[in-house]
Amino acid sequence: MAGYEKDFVRNFLGMHRQMERFLSDAFRSGHPSAFSSEASWCPPVDVFETEDAYVVKMELAGVDRDNLSVTFDHGQLTVVGCRHEFCSEAKVTCHQMEIPYGQFKRTIFISRNTDADGITAQYVTGFLEIHIPRADRHSQEKVRIEVE
Repeated sequence: MAGYEKDFVRNFLGMHRQMERFLSDAFRSGHPSAFSSEASWCPPVDVFETEDAYVVKMELAGVDRDNLSVTFDHGQLTVVGCRHEFCSEAKVTCHQMEIPYGQFKRTIFISRNTDADGITAQYVTGFLEIHIPRADRHSQEKVRIEVE
């Protein structure tokens, strides 16, 4: 009887660890899950500054330029977009799926004075790069930025 109880406890603890890992991944990863009402993901972003501008670089491989919207409002840069899910005419059997699909929204706060009218954005080889020039004053208007 003692061997059976040890196996039961060991199996129960193993299942408990797996469930904790599953729930942790589901709520922290930003990937779509059975617990979310809509698919969402969070593209990685680098933010740095040069002598005359703030630069935001976002990895968006597979996102069509037409599915991007970039706005700047009171020091907040917001990028919204969508990466459409892989779809095939033929029936496929997936063995591994790690690439997130669906809608995303990232907001980056730029705390210093900026020139909203001088913001430029380029989308090349899967990277969106946004240059936000520094200014003597803080921009108060909302502007939509055209992605080249």
